[in-house]
Parts: sequence; structure tokens; C-alpha cells
Amino acid sequence: MRGCHFAYKGSKLIVAENAVQDRLKEWKIKFRPIRPASPHLNGKVERSQRTDLDEFYSSINIKDADLSAKLQQWEEYYNRHRSHSSLKGKTPWETFQTLQTLAHSQAEIEAAYNPANKPYALQNYKYEQKLTVLKNKYNAGKLQLNLTSKM
Repeated sequence: MRGCHFAYKGSKLIVAENAVQDRLKEWKIKFRPIRPASPHLNGKVERSQRTDLDEFYSSINIKDADLSAKLQQWEEYYNRHRSHSSLKGKTPWETFQTLQTLAHSQAEIEAAYNPANKPYALQNYKYEQKLTVLKNKYNAGKLQLNLTSKM
């Protein structure tokens, strides 16, 4: 949904709402800005901005004193009343409500979580690579293991 504004100034990305970055960190979501002048990496945003230009900015005066109120009205219309072909004719709000009924709440997830049921596996790419090489050598008969203890 709309409401957060980003802009580029030279090679620096400026986030109009620092609270967004703080919330992303709080939710453990990695923020990965794209390089400037790379619309091919940002298709969804480019499409969204095109819709804004065609449907909102073309219908208002950018110097209008009520621009902020009109933008809020547009966001309300876009998210709650305008159907989207990518959502099979539903609005983003209808889709959100449908998905919300399917998703478990944070409290439900925490209540059902039992760490004893989850095997802990350390993720170590270099270790996994070395282990794969050893397994392949062993399976090919090029490596023999000596498992006797030397105490």
C-alpha cells in the first residue's frame, strides 16, 4: 500500500520517513535500495509511479493548497476502491483482508512455537562446500575414513 516516500539525491537514497527504516529493522527486514537509474530492477515501483502520473497527477494542480488532502483521497481510492487486474479485479484492501484471515497472528505463532521441535542447523557455506567435497571423494572411493581413536 502507498504512503512511504523515497527519493534519490545524487547517489544517496533519502527516506522521507526514518520511522520506516526503524520499523524494517525491528521486523528484521533487510532494506536493499537499488542503484539510481535502474528502472529494470524496480518494475513494480515504476508501474506504480506510472499509475500515479496517469491517474492522479494528471488530474490535479501540483501547486494546489489542498494537494496533501487530495493525495490522501487518492491513496484511499487506490487502496480501498480501485480494482487491480494484478489482484484479479480485487482492491488491495480486499486482498489484504482475505490474506489476513489466512495468516496466523504473532501471538498464535509464539504460542505454538516450540524450539525443541526445531533441529538447529548452523548455516555455514564454506563448511558445507568442504563437506560436499569430502562426501564426493568418499563415495568415489578416493577417501577412506579412519575412525579409530588415538588416545
